[in-house]
Amino acid sequence: MSKNAETSRKGRIISRVDRIVQLLRQKPRTAQELTEILTEEYGFNVSRRTVERDLNDATGSHSIRHYGKAGHREPQKWTAGNGKKGPAPEFTDEVALAALIAEKHLTGIKHQLLLNKLKPFFEYAQSMLEHNTHNRSLAANWHRFVDYVPSDHQLQAPEIPVRLFEQLLRDVFEQNVIEIDYVKHRGDPAKTFKVTALGIVYRGKVPYLVCRFLQKNDAFGNNGVVANLPISRIQNLKGVITESPQVGDFKLKAHAERHFDMTIGEEFTLELQIFDSVRREIQDSHLGKNQVIRPVEGHSTIFWLQVDVPYNQNLVNWLNARCAYLKVLSPQPFREMFYRDIKRAAAMDGADVLSVPPPNEKTFVPFAEIKD
Repeated sequence: MSKNAETSRKGRIISRVDRIVQLLRQKPRTAQELTEILTEEYGFNVSRRTVERDLNDATGSHSIRHYGKAGHREPQKWTAGNGKKGPAPEFTDEVALAALIAEKHLTGIKHQLLLNKLKPFFEYAQSMLEHNTHNRSLAANWHRFVDYVPSDHQLQAPEIPVRLFEQLLRDVFEQNVIEIDYVKHRGDPAKTFKVTALGIVYRGKVPYLVCRFLQKNDAFGNNGVVANLPISRIQNLKGVITESPQVGDFKLKAHAERHFDMTIGEEFTLELQIFDSVRREIQDSHLGKNQVIRPVEGHSTIFWLQVDVPYNQNLVNWLNARCAYLKVLSPQPFREMFYRDIKRAAAMDGADVLSVPPPNEKTFVPFAEIKD
């Protein structure tokens, strides 16, 4: 072979391997898939055996690697890293399962920005777990045979302009001062506020901007107040370079735990009578700590329950959803608030127009705030 011919042959191999790397960076593929694409779309007249030789020769470089074994009922697939320096992370079944759980979460909250950026990663994880199910690995088969659904009703994710959300994310990451046009109530004119963007918290599928106000205002009070604003009500925003951010000792995790976990008061001991259907529901999955269930004498389907529970809105919602199948016995302050709420709701059945509690009267309050 002449020197020119050898140079040409090596050039074709380099070009072919470069194309293979580009294809594998898009998503995992089999050698047969690569052979068909190279032949039909790029004009490389190569056999599957040639492609397999290229892959084996290039393994390790360009972060090319494979999973599965040749000859198994699931085809062996190949993938390539993203071209950045450093070794590719080990992508195990467990990592793939975690990736797909994250994908379900991001899909649920309609986080399209991250979904688009991570799409190849999720596709790789999906392909890997589908391929590896013949291994009977826990993670791979968990993906196939185990699912999760929320135990309570969740609001749907609001529609938020992509560009506005993108800009808001950038400002939050830098904790910038921004000027927002915010609508507190639908139908009201927007008002303009200067705030320090501190973070974003999702309550279920609904995102809130956590921010600190830089000036006193009628809507939220004195300057320095930290508020949680539904992002769907922000109409416009722009950066402010003439003001200094006011972050202070703010910690997002602590703020979210304090303001978004729906806590009403301190944990307390709840005493109920419950119907058999409720007993079956909580017999194995307890309502709280130190749960005790005993039969009520003379009533084969009625039971006495005592349990230590967190005092939050989720507990109230759970009890309300089963109020026809349970009776609250104690503590007395909680019992009074619970049945006052139910009586108000029942009164609406015969009313022509909805009436609600006075603005200064909360439905449920901490026990320490109850006046004799």
